[in-house]
Amino acid sequence: MAMVLGFVLLVSTSIGRDLLEHEGPLVLGVFFIPFRTSMRVNLLTSYIGLMAIYSICFVVAFRAHGGFLQNLRSLSRGSGLPRIPNWLVAMPFASSALLLIVIAITILQDQLGVPTGSLPPQDPYVMLYLLAYSPVLEEWTFRISTIGFAVGLRILVSRGTLVHFPLSFLSPERAKAQAGLPRIADSGWRGLHWSEWLALAITSIGFGLAHILSGGGWQAGKIVTAGLSGLTLGICFLAYGGYASILLHWFFNFYFEVFLLGGTLLGGAFDTLGLWISLLTLAVGILGVIVAVSWILFRKEWGGRAPMPYKLGETQSSLV
Repeated sequence: MAMVLGFVLLVSTSIGRDLLEHEGPLVLGVFFIPFRTSMRVNLLTSYIGLMAIYSICFVVAFRAHGGFLQNLRSLSRGSGLPRIPNWLVAMPFASSALLLIVIAITILQDQLGVPTGSLPPQDPYVMLYLLAYSPVLEEWTFRISTIGFAVGLRILVSRGTLVHFPLSFLSPERAKAQAGLPRIADSGWRGLHWSEWLALAITSIGFGLAHILSGGGWQAGKIVTAGLSGLTLGICFLAYGGYASILLHWFFNFYFEVFLLGGTLLGGAFDTLGLWISLLTLAVGILGVIVAVSWILFRKEWGGRAPMPYKLGETQSSLV
C-alpha cells in the first residue's frame, strides 16, 4: 500500500510536477563518508529509480529463505520456522517493535532533558525525495560497504580467496556458507565472528554520531536511538543481506512519511488510512516486544531446535 501510494502522490498532487522540475546533485557514499558528485540528476527520474530498487528488494524478500508463502504455511501447520525466517514474515514484528522501543527511549530522554530533535520543515516533494533516497544511500554507506567489506576481508584472510568477496556485500550469510565459515543459520549468535561484532559496534556508533554531525536538526538524544537502529540494521544485513536492511530502513523513513503526506494532501479516506496504519503498527510492535522478551527468557540460544519445514540447503539456493 505504501509503495502504491508513493506513485499515487506523483500523479494526484503537485509532488510529481515539482520533482520533474527540479534537479539535485548525485550523492554517493562509502565507509561512513557521504559525498556529493558533480553529476546532477532529475529528481523524478531518481525517485522512480529508487522505487524500482525497493520493488526489487520486496521481490527478493518474498522469495528468499523458503519463500513468504511457505513460511506462512509452516506457521499455520505449527511446523515452526528456521533460525532465519523469511524477512517479510519477520519484518512487521522487528520493525514495529524497534519503532516502539525508539519512541519509548525518545520519551524517556526528553523527560531527562536530553532532546532528540527533528528534521526541519521541508516542501512535500523535498521531504518525500530525501526520505526515499536516504535508506539506499545510508545502507550502502554505513552497512553494506563497511560490514560487507569486513566479512569479505575475513573470508580472504581465512580462506585466501577473493571468489566470495563480491557476494559478501549482497549476502554475508551466503558468502560465508560458500566459504565454509560458520553462519547464523547454523550456529546462531556464534555464527558472528568477533570482527563482525566490531564492525557492528563501529557502524552503529558512527551512524548515531552522523545524525548529529550532519546538522539536519537532530540533537544529542538521536545518538542513542540512531545507534540502536543502526545496530539492528547491521544485524539484519548480516543475517539476511542488503535487501532486508534497506527495507527495514525504508520502513522508518519512507513508509510513515508517505501515509502522512497521503492524509495531508489527499485527505478523506487517506487520513483514516494513516490512523489505522499507526494503530496497527503500535499493536504489532507490542506483540513483537512480547515475543522478543519471551524468546530471551525461554530460549538459551537463538533458534533452538525448532522443526524446519524445509532444508537449509534449499533456503540458500533462493538467496540472491
